Amino acid sequence: MKKQLWLELGVICFLSLVVFLFGLNKINLTTADIGRHLTNGKLFVQQKTLVSTNHYSYTMQDKLVTNHHWLSGVIFYFIFQLAGFNGLSVFYACLLAMAFTIFFLIGKHRSSWWPLILTTVLSLPLIGLRAEVRPEVFSLVFLGLEIWLLLIIVEKKQFRWWVWLIFGLIQILWVNLHLFFFLSWGVVGAMLVAQLVLKNKPAIIFLAKLLGVVFLTSFASPFGYKSAIEPFYILQNFGYQLAESQTLPFMIKRFGTLEYWHGLAAMVLGLGAGGYLLWRHRAKQLFAVLLIITFSIFAFVMNRFVPILGLMLVGFGSWAVGELLRKKEVLEKSLIPFLSVFLLLIFISQTNSYLSPFGSRSGMGLLPAVESSAEFFKQHNLFGPIFNNYDIGGFLINQLFPTQRVFVDNRPEAYSPEFFKEYIAAQEDEPTWQKLDQVYNFATIFFYRHDFTPWAQPFLIKRIQDKAWVGVYVDDYVLILVKDDQRNQEVIEKFRLPSETFLIN
Repeated sequence: MKKQLWLELGVICFLSLVVFLFGLNKINLTTADIGRHLTNGKLFVQQKTLVSTNHYSYTMQDKLVTNHHWLSGVIFYFIFQLAGFNGLSVFYACLLAMAFTIFFLIGKHRSSWWPLILTTVLSLPLIGLRAEVRPEVFSLVFLGLEIWLLLIIVEKKQFRWWVWLIFGLIQILWVNLHLFFFLSWGVVGAMLVAQLVLKNKPAIIFLAKLLGVVFLTSFASPFGYKSAIEPFYILQNFGYQLAESQTLPFMIKRFGTLEYWHGLAAMVLGLGAGGYLLWRHRAKQLFAVLLIITFSIFAFVMNRFVPILGLMLVGFGSWAVGELLRKKEVLEKSLIPFLSVFLLLIFISQTNSYLSPFGSRSGMGLLPAVESSAEFFKQHNLFGPIFNNYDIGGFLINQLFPTQRVFVDNRPEAYSPEFFKEYIAAQEDEPTWQKLDQVYNFATIFFYRHDFTPWAQPFLIKRIQDKAWVGVYVDDYVLILVKDDQRNQEVIEKFRLPSETFLIN
């Protein structure tokens, strides 16, 4: 018995380690949100300033913004102060592994080992798809924790007041850490619906009160009711199309890469698992059915939910797989173990693929020389107004604020649809660009080179060919151009990039 326990602990630790390695990626600071989060945290800690406007932009500086993840910035800033970017990488990977471990324990509640391990192996690359230091990881942990607690509470009939306290404290933290706090309403609501169908009166009364607790504590934010309603309004007035918010078919059509097909297959598996559990158990497993079907639909509609679907498959999809295989002992005890180990080894060996935790960006801290462009800007006294692209805004906020403010950054809710319409038009249409330049009198263009939106690369080509602008810096991430006028003559004379630097196809 003791040997079996150690073996089980070893399996959990090994798989959690794999997830940890998936989460341990070097940070591309030029496109990551973490730069802005760190600046948010710094302003709060050092100046007691809670950013509630488009504080970092010179274009829409007074626009009100609900900073729904302000506390994440504070936590990230403290970790950064203690251990730098390496510490942030490890912290994120630990939280991702913690979330996985919770869902694995949920799966172990009803599934046998090998079906659970097979489901886990198939889901591992999906769980690691959005491995970047971001507030979303707090939601993964809290989501798993609340589901796990609810299963225990209802099964053991622990309808005690301290449960309300625990969920209330979680929700107060969650609403200030990440936008997905509303998932708590759905999780508690799903359990309430399941118990209503089962006519479990004590559980119904308790869960109805618990739902009231998590709803009311969602207002415990410096932004009050605005935080509570933000999830339902944030996407309604976006003027910029985010890749993470697109459907899986859209991403397959646009990029055609394997990870989106994998996500689509996971969605089909999730719907199938939910359907099987409903058919096999009717209302007895309605909670699991509601969760796995809901997140399958979420992942289909908005691909940023694919990692959560991966966790749901570990937690609940494994129940369906386990029951299907339980009647086929030969499969469960021979083929499934072989297939699980074989697939895991194949995945790990694909070092240049999303399937493996050992990709080109594996490791801690920042990608090499990722801050060099900002150092060049500061060292050689370049100045604004800066015209920058959407992706690089958070980097510029982190590196140059408050000396320089950005034209735009990667918070679509912080800018109006009209602004983004003009931002895109300026890159597609030369008269619009000239008009915008006359309004702001740009001195520098600071652009992420690998922006592959339909308008970005043609815009860069036009600016390189434009005699009014001169390239003075380029690296693996960034291109900097300055206006060819008297103010920039010194830096142009020293650093003008020769025409052969640029290869235009």
